[in-house]
Amino acid sequence: MSKNILRTKWNTRKSDQVSLLLDAEDVAVLLGCCSKTVRSLAKAGKLKSLRIGRLQKFTRQAIEDFVLQEEAFIRDAGISRGRR
Repeated sequence: MSKNILRTKWNTRKSDQVSLLLDAEDVAVLLGCCSKTVRSLAKAGKLKSLRIGRLQKFTRQAIEDFVLQEEAFIRDAGISRGRR
């Protein structure tokens, strides 16, 4: 997934306001996974998050860093994700 795709999906809320911090559900929409996976990635230290009281929040930069890191891992490992 490229940065351009992420930039077009930043506003996952129904309102026109773009939040500085996203919750696990918003990140799940951006990454195309479930919120439980997002929380697991954060717990494993692969996706940086912030704790504000009991809330777990994610920055846009943390999401971009995660995507770029995963793309680099796939590229460096020579993993193909297409049809054979």
